[in-house]
Amino acid sequence: LQEDIHVPYLSTGTAQKMHLAQTPNLVASGRRTVPIARTIDAKSTTRRVGCRAAAPEAPTAASPGKKVSIVQLGCPKNVVDGEVMLGDLSKAGFTVIDDHEEADAIVVNTCAFVEDAKSESLAAIMEAASLNEDGKRRKIVVTGCLAQRYSGQLAADLPEADLVLGFEKYGSLADNLAGLMAGGSAASPPAAA
Repeated sequence: LQEDIHVPYLSTGTAQKMHLAQTPNLVASGRRTVPIARTIDAKSTTRRVGCRAAAPEAPTAASPGKKVSIVQLGCPKNVVDGEVMLGDLSKAGFTVIDDHEEADAIVVNTCAFVEDAKSESLAAIMEAASLNEDGKRRKIVVTGCLAQRYSGQLAADLPEADLVLGFEKYGSLADNLAGLMAGGSAASPPAAA
C-alpha cells in the first residue's frame, strides 16, 4: 500500500507533502518502528518542533517538571524521529517546551548528509551550549545522523555535549537524560560501525 499525506511543520504552519511506502520499508527507531518517508517536495531547513502527549504521565522522581526543547535539523525523517523522542520524554514526565532559554535540556537533532549539514549541526550544538553562559546549566543532548556516524568522536571532542545518542539508542534517551539531570552520568556508547 502507498499513501500520500500532508505533514504540517509546527514552526511555520505550512504543510509538506510526503509519500509513505507502507511496505517492508520500516526502520527501528528506539522502541518503536517508524515508516521511512520519501520526500516529494521538501526543503532541508532548520525547524523547531514541539510535541505534546495527549495525556502525559505524572513526572517521575528523576525528572519532576524538567523542561526539554529541541532543535530540529535535516530531513523529514529527522522530524519524525524528533517527535517520537519528544513523545517518549513527555511520557517519562519531562515537559516539552519551545523556548530553549527556559529549557533544562536541549536536544539537538542533527543532520550529516552533506558537509554543509555537518557544519550547521555543529554550529547548532555550539549555539545551544552558548545559552549556558547565562549561568543556568542546560544539558545538551546530540541525536540524529551526526550522532549516529560520529558518536565516539563527538563524545570525546565536544565537551559541550552532555549526551550523544545514535538512532539505536533513542529508546534510552529519557532514562539517560533523567540520570544526567539527577546529577549522575549517562553512557554515550559509540555507534555501531
